[in-house]
Amino acid sequence: MPEEERKEPFFEGQSPIKMPWMLGFFDVLGFSNRIAGVEVEKVFETYRTLIDRVLKKEALSCIGSMRFPGERGRVPTVFTVEVRYTYFSDTILLWLPLHPMFAGPFLQRCTDLICEALRMGIPLRGTISLGEGFMHKQSGTYIGPMLVEAHELEQAQEWIGVAFAPSATWSQFMAEVSPTQIIEFEIPVKSGKESLRSPIALDWPRRWRDTETASLQEKLREMMPDGQHSTKYSHALAFADWSAKHHDWHKRADEQNSFKHLRMRPESEVTPTA
Repeated sequence: MPEEERKEPFFEGQSPIKMPWMLGFFDVLGFSNRIAGVEVEKVFETYRTLIDRVLKKEALSCIGSMRFPGERGRVPTVFTVEVRYTYFSDTILLWLPLHPMFAGPFLQRCTDLICEALRMGIPLRGTISLGEGFMHKQSGTYIGPMLVEAHELEQAQEWIGVAFAPSATWSQFMAEVSPTQIIEFEIPVKSGKESLRSPIALDWPRRWRDTETASLQEKLREMMPDGQHSTKYSHALAFADWSAKHHDWHKRADEQNSFKHLRMRPESEVTPTA
């Protein structure tokens, strides 16, 4: 194996390597109607603008610890990480190696993608999954069970939002996630698809409230179409209300009984990210 591929996989090598990944799988709701109603060049320009605003901005800083050759134990580490991405047709993929220090920054980028897309009038539906496989942009190689799991759950969802696949509820991953990034919610899915979902959702409405003065509910109502996709917007509105009502769920011990699955560590104990 080349020396480059034996190093820590913070940067993509020349050839694909099978390893564990964090994956964000996103589709544009109503893409067929969008592509039929405008010129392809305008759709491409919209995608490129979205990518530029979210994924090509400054890298995220991570603070944690690592074990280096010749060192005893772990040492404090500060470094930056850029989320890897690609897009084709109506699908956007985000991924990073499954590493404790990457969990928070990765979910932050996924949240930013949903919020920025809504600002641009683009409704996204997505899934977070974990798994071992190949994710290599240079060669266009994307293979692994996390892709299959994410695609199946994404197609099953009946809302604008991001669900955690069962693989993404792995305890060692969840231990590194800030409780401000997630929330328990009964994710709306098509009948018979309940086994595909977990009870955890990405709390993107919280991020919207923290960064926007405009009402998320008003934005969703403004975008809501008549007919085919209106129910999905209604479910998104219900989730926005739920998120606001349970804004500080992790700080309220007396309300923990209403969250049957999440038992988060205090935020101060989670590996910090910036």
